[in-house]
Amino acid sequence: FTIAQQKDFIMSKVMEKHRLSFTQVIEYSTEKIEVIYNFLAILELLQLQMIRLNLGEGYNNFWIEGQEKELVK
Repeated sequence: FTIAQQKDFIMSKVMEKHRLSFTQVIEYSTEKIEVIYNFLAILELLQLQMIRLNLGEGYNNFWIEGQEKELVK
């Protein structure tokens, strides 16, 4: 796994579904290391302002959404 691969994976799922929960990201993962790389990819996408997070209550309860400018591409 690479962070670049996981960034592409997450962006493709966000563009497909428009909203992706972190638990869905975990469900797509086959190995624990993949979950770690996915989380790091999410952090990098946030830093690049390609996605935004909406927080819910509780543990691991957040949704990943694309920024409007990214969804238009």
